Amino acid sequence: MVNSEGSVWPTTQVEGRRPFGPRGFITPDRLAFFYGAVISIISLLSALLLSISAAIMLVIAVTGPLISWRTILANPNAKYAYLFAFPATLSMLWSQHPSFTAYYTVQLYLTITLALLLSSSHNLIATINGLFLSHVAFAAVSLVLGQVVPWEDGQYVFVGLSVSKNNYGNLNYFVSMLGIYMAHLGLRNRSMFQFGLGLASILIGIAGVIMSKSAGALVGMGIGFMLYLSCNFYATFPRQRRVLIALVAGGVLLVATVMMVMTWSELYPLMLNLVGKDSNLTGRVDLWNIADKLISHNFWLGLGQYAFWVKGDPLPEAIWQSFQIEARSGFNFHNTYRELLVHVGFIGLMVHVGVYLVLLFRQLSYVFLNPRAEHILFLAVTFSYLIKMPFEAIMPFPPLYSSTIFILAALTVRPPLNRS
Repeated sequence: MVNSEGSVWPTTQVEGRRPFGPRGFITPDRLAFFYGAVISIISLLSALLLSISAAIMLVIAVTGPLISWRTILANPNAKYAYLFAFPATLSMLWSQHPSFTAYYTVQLYLTITLALLLSSSHNLIATINGLFLSHVAFAAVSLVLGQVVPWEDGQYVFVGLSVSKNNYGNLNYFVSMLGIYMAHLGLRNRSMFQFGLGLASILIGIAGVIMSKSAGALVGMGIGFMLYLSCNFYATFPRQRRVLIALVAGGVLLVATVMMVMTWSELYPLMLNLVGKDSNLTGRVDLWNIADKLISHNFWLGLGQYAFWVKGDPLPEAIWQSFQIEARSGFNFHNTYRELLVHVGFIGLMVHVGVYLVLLFRQLSYVFLNPRAEHILFLAVTFSYLIKMPFEAIMPFPPLYSSTIFILAALTVRPPLNRS
């Protein structure tokens, strides 16, 4: 049995919420832990279990809201989450493949619901503990039973039990972030067990990111670590000083951004050398050129949600063959803005980016007003993914993916129950 200070196992009571089920076994805290552990492990196993995984997630997405509907309705961010599916829903009207768009739109609604089951919990610590257990267990098993696959220039890359190197890199990015959170709780609670688990998870995550050769995951991990540590340091100051620190930090960030834009032509080659990429960014530039041609023909509305990557269509088939994607699925243009423009057009892009920024601002306000480790963890994840959008396709959200569920949960996490 755990306390509310963040032990590895969930607590048994949340203030104002009564247990139910046989002899009160099903408590809100145990349910939060269950959602965190089961939703994430099933989504992580989706590439291996296929239809079985999809069926389990469908059952949870349907029954979960019936059990936890009050919790979801109490989350003020829930109403924003479903706006992400609005462009996809409308795109069924003009999609070049309406059945595919409808299929993936329904999956997107289910994915948002699964994320809200995680983010709406009254005990975020219990939810994060469930996420921690499933992600670390999967990453550890992947290190032992994983596989290597062909990569560029005759090289091979380790992908664990994931379907691609980027998926494996993202998995270990999450593992490292959950690890730094757990190690932090261990120090705060003076628990060597928690600290040891966190440290081991950080090492597993770093090893996985390096082995995946995913530059995006490496950059995200660096940004995430920096944000988590700096925001927790910020939280140690009294509220009056936090206002001044936030203003100074905002000014420094603005100046740094302006300087980066002014010196981008000199910085860009250095960044490529740092992450080991050529000027073509592992084929990304070629993909972007293809995307730009598609966008020019369907700028405002796009082709329809996931109406481009369809088996049998000549252009995606040629891309899959060029990039040696044997599964002929699960690929993207490696740029969030282009991916959105191709599928849901400029109008859809504005909706997605607008909702993302609104939710990110709300998470910033939670950390600014009442900084807590749980909200800082989720803020670090959402902000690091914002930075990676020019080089990775974060949106439109690939449905039922573990990374999608994690990001949506991080964006929509409910505000602290007790504000200061």
